[in-house]
Amino acid sequence: MKKKRENENIDKHLDNIDKKILESERIVRNLLSYSMIKKPQLEKIKIIPSLEQIIEHLHEKYPKHKINIILKYNCQKEDMIIGDPLHLSELLSNILDNAYQAFPEKTGKINLKVDCDYKKGKINFSIKDNGIGIEKKDLKDIFKPFFTKKTKGIGLGLTVCKQIIDLHGGEINIESRQAKGTAVLVTLPWKKVRNS
Repeated sequence: MKKKRENENIDKHLDNIDKKILESERIVRNLLSYSMIKKPQLEKIKIIPSLEQIIEHLHEKYPKHKINIILKYNCQKEDMIIGDPLHLSELLSNILDNAYQAFPEKTGKINLKVDCDYKKGKINFSIKDNGIGIEKKDLKDIFKPFFTKKTKGIGLGLTVCKQIIDLHGGEINIESRQAKGTAVLVTLPWKKVRNS
């Protein structure tokens, strides 16, 4: 439609259609994940390139947002973990998507840190934003199916994240303060794998 349109005034409407399609895709994806999540299909996954791809997708999804994502990591860029690539992509995409939605003014900062703990055999993903935060009374319910305070979405994103983390033998912890931001820590079992 954009290629064949003769009136530029409809561009705004087409952009809105694109946005609604993306929102619908996320809702359908979360519903499918929640209802049919399966045992992980384990593969070797390059950690940092996968994260960079997710970040690039978010910039494309939210072109009007001015969010500064600061990615730091202590592992090698080619280091790999064993996991389900679709599950882990969904997990990190959901958490980062929530962070983006924590900025009603469409501007802010997200600190994303990857800590590869070789000695303990764990990999920690820390995602901190300085957005609107979550009310203290709501923190106990955030992993419950269909719990949401948002006007968009159906409240399955974090439920799906918890399912994925449990299937991978990991843990998730969320701390938040209203008007201060939210910190999400995901810990997964990890051992260094060779690129072969």
